[in-house]
Parts: sequence; C-alpha cells; structure tokens
Amino acid sequence: MAKLLLLSLAALATLSHALTPNCSVAAAFEAIVPPTATVVLVQEVSQNATFAVPVADTGSPTDPARLPALYAVQIEMSTESGTTFNYGLFLPKNWTGRFLASGNSGFAGAVNYLEMGAGASYGFAAMSTDTGHDSSIFGNDSWAFDPESVTDWAWRAMHLSVVAAKEVVEEVEEYPDDFDGALVGAPAWWTVHLQLWNVQTALYNYPTTAAGYTPNQMFSVIAAESLKQCDPQDGVTDNIISDPRGCHLLIETLLCSGNSTTGCLTPAQLDTLYHYYNDWVTGNQTFVFPHFEIGSEGLWGGALNPGNATADNFDLSPFYEKGSKIIHYHGMADNFIAIASSVYFYEHVLRTEKSQGVDLDDFHRLFLVPGMEHCSGTPSTQNAPCKRGFDNAQHDVLLALIDWVENDTAPTQVIATEWNDEATLDHVTNQRPICMYPQQAKYIGTGNTSVATNWECQSIY
Repeated sequence: MAKLLLLSLAALATLSHALTPNCSVAAAFEAIVPPTATVVLVQEVSQNATFAVPVADTGSPTDPARLPALYAVQIEMSTESGTTFNYGLFLPKNWTGRFLASGNSGFAGAVNYLEMGAGASYGFAAMSTDTGHDSSIFGNDSWAFDPESVTDWAWRAMHLSVVAAKEVVEEVEEYPDDFDGALVGAPAWWTVHLQLWNVQTALYNYPTTAAGYTPNQMFSVIAAESLKQCDPQDGVTDNIISDPRGCHLLIETLLCSGNSTTGCLTPAQLDTLYHYYNDWVTGNQTFVFPHFEIGSEGLWGGALNPGNATADNFDLSPFYEKGSKIIHYHGMADNFIAIASSVYFYEHVLRTEKSQGVDLDDFHRLFLVPGMEHCSGTPSTQNAPCKRGFDNAQHDVLLALIDWVENDTAPTQVIATEWNDEATLDHVTNQRPICMYPQQAKYIGTGNTSVATNWECQSIY
C-alpha cells in the first residue's frame, strides 16, 4: 500500500504543475486518493508564505514559514481495523522528484507540518502522519488503551501513508521497499525496554526522603565535574566531551569531606549515581537497558511489544539488497535515550550482516555527535536548507544521504557548524567534523580549534 502511495505522490506533484484556474483542485486530489481516504484540506501556498496549521493539530502547532510555492493537502484515511488517521502533504511546484517522510517525537500525534516545510524547502514532496491520534508528546494518552490505535502509532499509519526516528527504523525493518534512504536520529527503537528504563531511573532517586536522594541542583555540579575530567581528552577544552565512553570518570572526587554538606555527594548519593552510570541488569544478570553517558548529567532530573513498536529485527539485508542507505546519528549528551542504545543496535546489525557476508559500511553508518542533547542543539528547521556555501553533502546530513543514495558517495564525516546567531545564520563561530563510528574527531595540535580542517577523524577503539 505504501508503494502505491509513493506512486500517488508522484502523480500529485505532477498534477500540481498541470492545474489550471478552471480546475477544482480538491476534486483533482479526490480523484487519485484511495477509496478509503477523504481529502479534508487543499490549500495553495505562495512563495515565502506561512502555512497556518489546522487548529485541531495540537501536537505540532507551529506554523511553517518562508515556504516555497506549494500545495498543502491533508487526507483522512480509514484502516481495515476500523481506526482512522490523517496524513499531510506539502507538494512544491518546483519538485525535484524526491519524496520525504517525517515523523513525530515520542508519543506525539500530529501532522508535523513544521518538518514537512523543511523537506519541501529542499524540493521534496513531503509527508507526515498523526499516527491516528492528536496529542503532544506528553498529552492525551487515551488512544493507548486501544490495541489497534497503538498499532497505528507504532507503524501502520506511517506505512499506509508512506514518526521520530524510531518509526523510520521500524519502517526499514518491516517494509524495506518504502524508502531508498533513511536519516535516523536518536531512535527510541527498543520501546518496551526504554519505557521500563524511564520508570526505573526515576525510582533510583526516590523517595525524596531516602538517604541517597540527589536534588536537582546537584546534577549541574556533577556535570561540571564531568567536563573538568573528560573534556580535555580530545586535545581541546571547549565544554564538549567528545568520547564519554573513553573517559574514566572519578566521581568520588565530589564526596563530602569533613564538615562539608553542600556542593558535594554523600556515599549514599554516590550509590544512586552508580545506577545511572551503569547498565540496568537484573538479579539474574539479564541486560535490560544501557546506562546514561558521561556528559548528559545536566539534564538528568520486552516481554510485551504493543503494536509491534519495538524495532529489534537486526537483519536489514532486504534494505541492503534494494540498494538503500541509512545514516544513523545520536547526540552524545542525550539525557532521554542513552546513546549506548544506538551503539547496541548498530553492533547487533553489524553482527547479523557480517554473518551473511555483508559489509555494514556499504549501507548503514552511525555518527555520534559530541555535545548534542536529545534531538536538539541545531539551527531551526525553518532555515533549511542551509545558507549558500553550506548547502552541500559535506555540511548538510540530509544532502549527504541524498548523495549516498543517488551517487553512491558514502559519507565518512559531516562538518558541524556553529553560528553566532542560530536564527539568522549570520556568521560561523565554530566548525568540527562529526566522524563515522567508531572514529572520533581529534585536534591535530596546531591551528585554530574552531576550523574543521584542524581536526581529523581517528579510530579510538
């Protein structure tokens, strides 16, 4: 079904060129959607205009601005299980022939028009689905009591309308023909284990009357100590820990001594931190979920698989055999989803593919981003694609994916850029290469540390 929708998208985008003032735009779209679908919105958007997100779309209410000339379409679709979901389309008049699907964050349900706007700015026909419900990340959860609605959220709505990176990973495993490339960021692929970990981490620091309870203000002190010990390892002290996994943090330096009672840790609090810095393993030595990384402290404060939401099929050979590519990235200061979960996924795929004689680097590459938190710390998608001179595969990870898919030019690094003003992209203040795992950027020892050419990717494991 998703493949049919991809073909329909091509027809839709072609149609947007051919429409005349005497033609009913809505009727034209009604004629090509599946019988189970209803067109609920069609709107022409002029060059550099803003699209007003429908009031009902509370999960992603931000209006995308500075759009290219396009048609905006929203369609409601029914499933055989009796559920419904919506998907939106941005169909640029200056279409490049490419299709891009964007997801949501966490449990959010929304047609993500903001991310669609970024895709359309690259010339993509862009799509997003609300996965069958409308809510913010931590909003209304009544839908989760219906197993069929959970299935819509987990994969079905995305597949039938072909949400966060988790959904893209699930798509790659279950429906490898849907995409030629996947850009996957900090994926919550191990859904059941991750949710249990979220509960367990809260219980480690509970109740507030416990001897080991660590108040929120102490985590900034712990983060500062982590920076002090682990930041210089790449040759530059710049408030970025480039390799938290390679740093031996001696957190005992924060133990209280003498009459000190503030800004330090008691032995019981140190025991609490031990849980966060180490994998969650049960009493019978069953591994449940990986630990948080050094550098993420500042924001600390599968028996069942509902809807098949856990993407733990590590055999991606159908995706490889199709010639498709995956760029997988994860912020190393992520305080929501441990980067070790991405490394775990990558290494299990590596093990699976190597046993079949497949070189994982041929189609799947992982990039760990020093200092990046959970899907944040980058310029607004409203600025996509980046300004002239940076709109290339060397500086833009989406363009790197396109180059790999269409020209077979595999990325070994992507240059990260810091701007003086992330809103206006006025001038560059810092650049550094983001290296393909397991390599790490190392300062060569001479030259301006803010210049990317003074860093090189080196193997550290």
